[in-house]
Amino acid sequence: MLYLSLVLFLLGIYLFIPKRSWFISQALITISILGFILLSILYIVSDYFTGAGFDEAVLFHILFGVKGSATNQFGLYTGVALFSVVFYFFANKLYKKTRKNKTKLVYLLIFIAFVIHPVSKNLYDVFLKPKIELALDPNPLVFDEVYTPLMVTNKKNQTKNLVLIYLESLEDTFSNNNIFPELTPNLDRFKKEGISFSNMNSVTGTGWTIAGMVSSQCGISLFTHGDASSLFGIDEFLPKANCLGDMLGSRGYYQEYIGGARLKFAGKGKFYTTHGYDNVYGYNHIKSGLKNQTYQNYWGLYDDTMFDFAYGRFLKASKISKEQKTNFALTLLTLDTHVPKGSVSKSCPVYKNSSNKYLNSIYCSDYLVGKFVDKVLKEDNNTIVVLLSDHLAQRNVADYLYLKKMQRRNRFVVLNSGFESYEIDTLGSHLDVANTIMPFLGFDISGGLGQNLIKPFRDKNLTLKIHTSLAGWKKDFLAFWEFEKIKQSILISKDKLTIDGKKEFVSPILLELDDELNISPKFEFFLLNTKKDGLISQAKQLKQYLLVYKCKEIEEEIYNATINNKKNFCALFSSSQNKKLFEIKEDNIIFDKHKIKKYLGIN
Repeated sequence: MLYLSLVLFLLGIYLFIPKRSWFISQALITISILGFILLSILYIVSDYFTGAGFDEAVLFHILFGVKGSATNQFGLYTGVALFSVVFYFFANKLYKKTRKNKTKLVYLLIFIAFVIHPVSKNLYDVFLKPKIELALDPNPLVFDEVYTPLMVTNKKNQTKNLVLIYLESLEDTFSNNNIFPELTPNLDRFKKEGISFSNMNSVTGTGWTIAGMVSSQCGISLFTHGDASSLFGIDEFLPKANCLGDMLGSRGYYQEYIGGARLKFAGKGKFYTTHGYDNVYGYNHIKSGLKNQTYQNYWGLYDDTMFDFAYGRFLKASKISKEQKTNFALTLLTLDTHVPKGSVSKSCPVYKNSSNKYLNSIYCSDYLVGKFVDKVLKEDNNTIVVLLSDHLAQRNVADYLYLKKMQRRNRFVVLNSGFESYEIDTLGSHLDVANTIMPFLGFDISGGLGQNLIKPFRDKNLTLKIHTSLAGWKKDFLAFWEFEKIKQSILISKDKLTIDGKKEFVSPILLELDDELNISPKFEFFLLNTKKDGLISQAKQLKQYLLVYKCKEIEEEIYNATINNKKNFCALFSSSQNKKLFEIKEDNIIFDKHKIKKYLGIN
């Protein structure tokens, strides 16, 4: 469809001939060319990584930011972009050489080219399709009728430790020995030794790493506000959600997250620190302790490095657990099998002399996971090990072997459960993971959108209905991002803003305020790297807000006032009724809620 769209578009440009209204025609064609080029680049880049074009995973990373990602893999597309610019100027000259007016046909062809462009369908699927399906459903599911917050309902006398390993893109499909003979011998062995779940679907809001983590630990799909990018200045990730880490943390578990990628990428670090984890270790911390700090791949540190570090942390946690009779939970994320090509740790063997780098990375990951899990289970018999693919693999250099040939499922295996090994084919997804693993640790729980797959209480039809309703519940999922209201006061200093002595935001920050002083943080668009345009432009669109920003920018763009030192930060309370500006100097400034309402003109 991309090629047909391109043909129609180029035909329209070829036929374009301006008449008397040459300037208007050229302006429209110019906008069309640039728009089509950007749309096509967006699709090509997205499809390169996802294999599914512009989907919800791409949307999340555009909105949330890609800091910490392998941006050096975009070199090819930088070249495409430069070529597109050259093409634009060539087409611009072509306009002036045309000889006959066929404007209507030109616009029709260009319009059709945009309509049938793959990104148009992708955008329809992400934004419009869920709303249309919900509107046409005669018996739609109501979110509040099937969701309650995750909560522990019963605790057994004996509780166990947890090692939860997210396997990057390592879906169960790769253990099909008919297509991939002996590619995952250790994971195959673990499936036979443990309890395996063979019908784990990928559903809306779970299909990329942080989404897989959120859904498996919180029982909800991941959606973000349309203006969220890097969550700049925000210290909490889904603060209203109750997740696995919250439940274990409140019951005395010591918890750590360990991964070889950068913690800032997609907000993983913020997610774990928000939800009960005591320590989070990522690329920077682990790398600082290495003798050879150049040993790394596109996305971060190799998995053999990560597992060495993780085993040291496990031994320490296990020792304390035995001595103090406490529990711990370690969450790990592998990295070597990241698409599109994967990376192979130097300590790994090669898969059947294969030249396919991605298959070698899977074989390597299986080898390293096998070594690590065997050591963990040998060292501590009171530890449950959970193996879970974070999501289905996206576009990679081995997908031609399986992508269109097989029914694909995520991997989910529980080891050392205390029960006989068996396979469960109950229809499930990441939404069911927390409900399923908590009983193995000694806790009965309820809530979330999932269920315990060992003792399911929903029939298959209801589960399918929930899965197909997820996209239509976006508004309900966004509510988990909501922040508290200002109940007493705010304290503003040069580098941060603190609400009621608890919640902190890093300056600069923009808070939308309603008449009850409920706050809605606004975020800067990281990818554009235009912080001034980001917060300032958003502030201009709000009716009532508090902006903490550089005095110079506020004075030039929003509020003309006499400021002594324009290099300082200023706090601007603004509404349609009133504006009040304060210069933030050396001392902190405290505003109680009554003064805030006064400055905003709220009665």
